[in-house]
Amino acid sequence: MLVTDSPSPEYLKSDNDLEFYCHLLRGSLNPKEFPTYEYIKFVGNFRSYNNVPSPSCNGFDSTLSRPCRVPLGKEVCFIATVRLATPQFLKEMCIVDEPLEEFTSRHSLEWKFLFLDHRAPPIIGYLPFEVLGTSGYDYYHIDDLELLARCHQHLMQFGKGKSCCYRFLTKGQQWIWLQTHYYITYHQWNSKPEFIVCTHSVVSYADVRVERRQELALED
Repeated sequence: MLVTDSPSPEYLKSDNDLEFYCHLLRGSLNPKEFPTYEYIKFVGNFRSYNNVPSPSCNGFDSTLSRPCRVPLGKEVCFIATVRLATPQFLKEMCIVDEPLEEFTSRHSLEWKFLFLDHRAPPIIGYLPFEVLGTSGYDYYHIDDLELLARCHQHLMQFGKGKSCCYRFLTKGQQWIWLQTHYYITYHQWNSKPEFIVCTHSVVSYADVRVERRQELALED
């Protein structure tokens, strides 16, 4: 935050922290969803810096009583840490960069874990022995269960497929977004289905938003 009216030199030399609260709009996957605001705590102080770029008015010229543009040079900035005033236990991780992380697993036809490869623990936090025998549905977000059930029905019908983007609860109690490519393997002698092989990829928040918008367009 750039300050165009400089505080006194005495204030800049002090270590006094400025603390205040405000509400910030929370991002949403659903553009039709009613806006939600989070109560945020700012704690910071003023510092003087060189070569600070001039800020943009962002279309709010009429609301500013002071000059919005300032020349390059030494400027006073407000540096702060920002936290939720009431932290949530479960947090959704929004990965902005294009992810390259993936891991594989095998499941029974009842969707219980039979195998988890070595790439999984750094991503989901669980070691293989911690998930073997448990159901994949134990880790899925309740709001994604209906879509996942449809994807799995498609898999059982056609033998292979790709899931929707869905949230997976990590061992650290955080939600990460995954998308899974899977296929059914069959016994070589009697051709009966044996288990399901899955390749899970971490997907970006941008990809999730695109998928959800496409779903909303189809519904309309």
